Amino acid sequence: MSGNAVVHNRQLLDNRWDKHDRKDAANIADLISTGKCLFYDYPTQSIHDLRKLMSLRRRYRKLEAGLQTRIRNNLLSLFFSGAGPSVCFVPAGLSEHHQNLLFARVIASMPFEEFYRCFFKPRRKKQREFLEEIWNDAHQTIGRPVDESVQFMAEQSVSQLEQFRTEIAHLDRQILTIASSLPEYQYVISIPGFGPFITAKIIAAINDPGRFSNEAQLIKLAGFDLCASRSGQPSGKAVPKISKKGNTELRFALYQATMVATTKKPLFISCMNKKIQGREQEKGIKKIVRTKLATKFLVIAWTLMKEHQYFNAERLMLT
Repeated sequence: MSGNAVVHNRQLLDNRWDKHDRKDAANIADLISTGKCLFYDYPTQSIHDLRKLMSLRRRYRKLEAGLQTRIRNNLLSLFFSGAGPSVCFVPAGLSEHHQNLLFARVIASMPFEEFYRCFFKPRRKKQREFLEEIWNDAHQTIGRPVDESVQFMAEQSVSQLEQFRTEIAHLDRQILTIASSLPEYQYVISIPGFGPFITAKIIAAINDPGRFSNEAQLIKLAGFDLCASRSGQPSGKAVPKISKKGNTELRFALYQATMVATTKKPLFISCMNKKIQGREQEKGIKKIVRTKLATKFLVIAWTLMKEHQYFNAERLMLT
């Protein structure tokens, strides 16, 4: 059942917001007895393990993001100040062997080619331009001098960051192993724009496709259902918006898949262009169209899981 319903129904029991174990049990019993639960869900052991691993991955990603923020605010902003906006980002290739590259004086003392080889193999033009900007800024910075304590802090921070990234990579392998063993995996990943991780997340959220009797229930699960305030005004003037009351992680994964499909897959690029034709100046039109397409992707994934079929572009209706 929805967490939102649990919170609000608790106050309706006795018009009080207090919370304890007996009241929680009464709250759940009241919701079930009145039918205020969305869908019955009793996952298999594989789905249960998949959800647990994804929950752990989310926690690691939050820790990784927090550590990146501390590196940016406590190291880069103090010892690389006065530089351009490029130094606001911790380079993705940073490792514990290059923690001194957080400091401008070290970067400025190196030839650019040597600095470039510390991070990436020479393959992408944008990567080179990004590092060129950092290298040029290192010659102009007015950051504070670096002492031994700062060197130690940088070493520890980068070492922790590398550890988190290693753990996340290990989790990704475990998630892929479990997800790929499920029979539905091969059907869902055949959808253009769907990678291994997004496929695993969608399978974990849907679980048994037979527990949904129609598309509307599935769309509610993700929070893509439309809601509007029509009180005191004609229905035609009410502007509907997605409710965002469902599974946030599922909704985010579907939108990411849509971003990939509408930028790299010709079928969906042409669909995107057709949808926004004549509406290019409309505010937020690309986001609106991608949200609608994400909803379509969810229904397609559910259908393929239910019918045990691969994605077939000829059967796709994008109207």
